[in-house]
Amino acid sequence: MVSAVRRILLAVRDPRLAATLREALLKTPGILLAGVVDPTIDRALAGWSAYADILLMKAEAILRGGTATLGQTALTLANQLRAERTTSAAWSNITLDSVYNERSREFAWEGWHRNDMIRFGKYEDSWGFKTDADVNHRIYPIPTVALQLNPALKQNSGY
Repeated sequence: MVSAVRRILLAVRDPRLAATLREALLKTPGILLAGVVDPTIDRALAGWSAYADILLMKAEAILRGGTATLGQTALTLANQLRAERTTSAAWSNITLDSVYNERSREFAWEGWHRNDMIRFGKYEDSWGFKTDADVNHRIYPIPTVALQLNPALKQNSGY
């Protein structure tokens, strides 16, 4: 009996995480590691998450009052993405919160969640170790060295 071998291309940004996953996959029977790539460098991989991002951004825009085009509604766009994942049941209704939650799942490793939290008005909520609600923390402080090198710069408020 021949066992099926699955080829895996590992796309991870964090080198330490990539090394840990690589070692685990190399020890897993039935897995052939085809390679490890950094999706921020390898442009061929950009399309993997870009299409999902486009679908969810369009669904969000429609929910925020944009015009649906090509007969696509926010619900059909989200369900199209969920059908492609084959692990998620179709939705019968959609809200901005459900789009936010789907983006959180879809882009968990993309490093984009902070931006989504700001856009969906959830950044000032308490989450994880963050307990302050200071809206000034939506933007980052200007590094001290930049302020020293350019006296025309003024530090962002709250820092």
